[in-house]
Amino acid sequence: MYTALVAAPLALAAAPHAHAQQQAQPQPQTQTQAAPAGKHQVRIAKGSPTAKVFFGEPAQLLDDDGTYADAMKRVANDLSQSCGAIESFGWEFNESDLAERQQHASKVFDSTMQAFVQAGYKLVERKVRAIPDPETVVFTAESKAKKLIMVWSPTGDATLLLLCDAGAGAGAGAAPGGKTPPAKK
Repeated sequence: MYTALVAAPLALAAAPHAHAQQQAQPQPQTQTQAAPAGKHQVRIAKGSPTAKVFFGEPAQLLDDDGTYADAMKRVANDLSQSCGAIESFGWEFNESDLAERQQHASKVFDSTMQAFVQAGYKLVERKVRAIPDPETVVFTAESKAKKLIMVWSPTGDATLLLLCDAGAGAGAGAAPGGKTPPAKK
């Protein structure tokens, strides 16, 4: 099951959400669960440390071989932004019935996006050339303190969330790649 998340293609659809009042929340932590002999160790995330948002349902913290970072770099480039820290999360769905898996995926998406709204993020769905798959959805998420890019993608039995800090070095006057140009003398 874990391999489905690691190899997940980028694809998911959703509607834009509204802005809500920011609420102070403690920093989400990750936990590591011991794996049976010969199995990959699974790290569980209760939320996003970068966004300081707790998920409605804990996710697997996914390792990146560079594929996720490359995808996020292309998405950010299409949005004329850049990415700092990148996080990758996955939720697996064990329901045997397709409708039940889809309902579970919707619940994860809705509860996670609501947590971002409750934490004070304004979410805006964006269309980008880097992600032509109609089932993959890109959002920008902005609060007073953070600017993020989110990519949601479903698979048959899992959902993937990629998140990057678009405010890290990507503020006003930042050059492509997030580097601030030197001041003119």
